[in-house]
Amino acid sequence: LGVTKEKLRAVVQKLKDEGYEQHVIHVPQVTNPNQKTTYKVLVKDKTAKDVFQNVDKIRPIDFHTSDGGTTMEQLKPFKSLDFDKVHIRYKEDGGVDKDGVMELRPGVPDLNMGNAHYAQVRIAVGPGGGTHYLKGMAVYGNEKDFPKGTDVIFNTNKSKGTPKEKVLKEMKADKDNPFGASIKRQADVATPS
Repeated sequence: LGVTKEKLRAVVQKLKDEGYEQHVIHVPQVTNPNQKTTYKVLVKDKTAKDVFQNVDKIRPIDFHTSDGGTTMEQLKPFKSLDFDKVHIRYKEDGGVDKDGVMELRPGVPDLNMGNAHYAQVRIAVGPGGGTHYLKGMAVYGNEKDFPKGTDVIFNTNKSKGTPKEKVLKEMKADKDNPFGASIKRQADVATPS
């Protein structure tokens, strides 16, 4: 968020003084119901049972501050790549060896990872802010490997002939969280969108 732990604690306490309650709930993970994800939730006029029954309405904080809390900035809307900017490296072409890894063309401003050498990312693809997305580990690729006009090489274990729309994941209907993931801002890094 860009604020100190002390400032965050003070803000949470102020909200509690105004009638908000903090609940800690444990939600089974979709891929492994034996594992649970812990959420701290701050709500007004709701019991822990209410929160657990409405877990689909829990939203991460979607703002940050770069000046210690004086001003708050919203996350910017997602940009999306055109489908023709994505080259799929299928199983038969060696994609299976790097399944889930996406190689980014160096020097493309919207795909800049700053000083990072790799990052776990989601990249929207398709018209109107995206209909699909790439999910995986992003690394900078070798310029000579990119077909003309493409900026991302996505490696997959799927066979040739599988349409791009079936290789990529479909965006969720939730406009605030179309990737179904926690979004974290990194200071001074233009994150892939």
